[in-house]
Amino acid sequence: MVSNGACFDSLELNNTVTVLQNPIADFVVRDSLIPRPTGVMLFTNQSQFAQSYVWDFGDGSGTVSQTSPIHRYNQAAPHQVTLFATAANGCKDTIQKPVNPQFFSGLYVPN
Repeated sequence: MVSNGACFDSLELNNTVTVLQNPIADFVVRDSLIPRPTGVMLFTNQSQFAQSYVWDFGDGSGTVSQTSPIHRYNQAAPHQVTLFATAANGCKDTIQKPVNPQFFSGLYVPN
């Protein structure tokens, strides 16, 4: 288009940007205390918008891809647990939390 000797043009594009939903990684952890603390930890996945998960329990045992795993620690020491959450679109999120597994320290005499 030409007007008063100047050239100009316009272009309108609709729906050209797609915003992908990012996952939000999160979990809670608690000791399995029945009947006494044995280093077994119960992990409850509370992630949002994710489809697959990878857990690293921070003790050198490798990773697992369960949604809400149970893991047994062999030492009563603090560990950093990492959860990697991946959405169906490939977007990822990661969260790290400390855990401190407890062990029974005493004499256990069942009935």
